[in-house]
Amino acid sequence: MAQHQEEPQHALRKGDKAVLSMIFLGGMINFLDRTVIGLLAPSIASDLHLDPSEMGLAFSIFAIGYSIFIFMGGWAADRFGPRIVLMVSVTCWSVLCGLTGAVTGLISLLVVRFAFGAWESPWMPASTKMLARVVPPIRFASAFGLVSAGQPIGGALAGPIVALTVVVAGWRGSFAAIALIGLCWAACWWPATRHFREVPEPAQPSAQAQEDGDTQPRLIDVLRYPAIIASCIAIGAVSYVHVFFFTWFPSYLAAERGMSQIEIGFISAIPWGLGALGMVSGGLLADYATRRSRGGLLGRKLLLLGCLVPAGLCLVLVPLVDGKYLAVALMAGAVGLLYASGPTYFATIRQAAPAQYLGRATGLVVLSTAVAAALAPAISGYLIKVTGSYYAAFAVAGAFISSSAIAFFFVARLRPEKYSETHPATPIWQSGTKLRDVAQDA
Repeated sequence: MAQHQEEPQHALRKGDKAVLSMIFLGGMINFLDRTVIGLLAPSIASDLHLDPSEMGLAFSIFAIGYSIFIFMGGWAADRFGPRIVLMVSVTCWSVLCGLTGAVTGLISLLVVRFAFGAWESPWMPASTKMLARVVPPIRFASAFGLVSAGQPIGGALAGPIVALTVVVAGWRGSFAAIALIGLCWAACWWPATRHFREVPEPAQPSAQAQEDGDTQPRLIDVLRYPAIIASCIAIGAVSYVHVFFFTWFPSYLAAERGMSQIEIGFISAIPWGLGALGMVSGGLLADYATRRSRGGLLGRKLLLLGCLVPAGLCLVLVPLVDGKYLAVALMAGAVGLLYASGPTYFATIRQAAPAQYLGRATGLVVLSTAVAAALAPAISGYLIKVTGSYYAAFAVAGAFISSSAIAFFFVARLRPEKYSETHPATPIWQSGTKLRDVAQDA
């Protein structure tokens, strides 16, 4: 594997480029499948006679299933390899997406949505591990940002696709049509990546490790890395704001800014577009920051401060400005900055965690996003209900995202001399992070 990553000028082969292209398209489908239920919610609720609280439960059950199985998805990617895991995952979640159109009531809807979340959970850890096999570390953040830009693009395409299919086939047929897209991807994945050379992950364990019997990655080993813990904190906050945007911002525009449903539908494409732009530019900036800090974390820490603190300020200002389009512009700016920070977390994990831990480490970080996704709608809704306005919900989201950047700056540590493929770093709770450590790690 080392020989593969050190090829002259980091050249990518034909099969490697196919992997990148397929991950880009898979990310589009991943977000398309996730967002379609929100767009079809009125029709689903009407046909199945579901009240808003029951629909809210249907939304949340996806995040619950995702949270429970995300670490198992990372384990599967480490154990069986990301290529097979991605094919199985996309096939299963596409079938379940189609089955959503066959539900007959609340119970069957909850069962399908829970399973849907469970089978989508391997996507991020497996695709990140697959990406790490074809892209050298020095270019990982750029590649991650480029292929992950497919996710917001998928969200932007969801509206037009649903609008077309629902007229022709109804909401049930829309789920079936979108499921077919995922099944086509799964059918193409294996032959499209057939030139990808499966290489063995990590070097053989040391003799001492073999004597100790500690040759298999464990969860406790993943938790020993401060950079991974810091990434969990920051990306969890990003997920909180991300889900807050999807679940409550449209209601805010309707209730507080007087926008119509059609106007909201068209305007929602603006944050998605900035999100895609932010993801690509954020990857390039993350790699540039790493080079400027000579492989340390200082550049990435400053990048996160530059993205998340202004994003938090934008969120606080959204309910305070007078013009509705200015409010949309501030929210779009916040979303773009959030996406720009995304590649930094996964590039940090790629650098901090030994190869045999990468699937589990990514699964742990993505778990934090799933937990935040489950909490954000409930916390925001409670604040709106108690205070009678949206300001507190925006203020909490803004404070959370800004403080997470500060936490990443002080908690994330990268001490290469303490890391090896078989000897984990000092646990975060024993690391004694101090202000001077920040400069030393950078």
